[in-house]
Amino acid sequence: MRSRGGALSAVRPSLAEVVASNSPRLLGHAPHSHEVPELVYVVTGRAHLEVDEDSWPMTARDAVWLAPGVVHALRCEDGSMVFGALLSPGTRPQAMAQLLAPMPELDRLMVLILGAAPNGEEQIRPFRAALDTLLAPLAEDRFPVRSPRHPTAARVARSLVAHDLHDLSVQELARRECISARHLQRIFLEETGLSASRWRRRARLNVALRAIQGGSNITAAAHRAGYSSGASLQRALEREVGASALCEPGCVPGVLERPESGGDSEPSQG
Repeated sequence: MRSRGGALSAVRPSLAEVVASNSPRLLGHAPHSHEVPELVYVVTGRAHLEVDEDSWPMTARDAVWLAPGVVHALRCEDGSMVFGALLSPGTRPQAMAQLLAPMPELDRLMVLILGAAPNGEEQIRPFRAALDTLLAPLAEDRFPVRSPRHPTAARVARSLVAHDLHDLSVQELARRECISARHLQRIFLEETGLSASRWRRRARLNVALRAIQGGSNITAAAHRAGYSSGASLQRALEREVGASALCEPGCVPGVLERPESGGDSEPSQG
């Protein structure tokens, strides 16, 4: 005898298709692009965003900011919901696709948009403006890094900041790509002006600072960026800008307060 839970699971896909205009939020969609930037936000569950032949696994509260014209496809796992918000033409990410750190302000704004269900340009305009205002400061990183053009180095660069690969060293990531660490470092220096290790540290600091700008506390921002504690994040920041620079007004968006001494050290690779 089938349980009621099993029966519900069996009919859920058909229910998701009842309102055709909203079914992509529950099931996903085929490859397409938009003439304006888009923010893809996972409300609940899990989804897989395909961008330029790369797969971006996403979970609840993850958001990817897409540039205009980026071809992307979406697949939602059962019981998941994803919301796509079109932005103003000038609200562009730094790259073709930019993964955002968790942002409590964005979470609250998305709940407001879904609850209000604006319909028509007049109703949508103020919500779009709110998203533009929230995302605008994230369009420029405190520590700019150039992405390497070399295909292998570009994959390593994505892995250097991937949430599930934080524990891997540059050497281990090089081995995964069947390239020597020395050759990889040479490519990074030639194409970005930074060693892979310093590139990773600057990229991680950007992730942390974006999270703080979005309302996360220092500990949560540190964990998101791959640091074991707020103290580790503080030490990485001091290593990049110098301890005295932390006292300069406006040096660091979000204002990092100095944590108490102690805590785990910064990952050696970052």
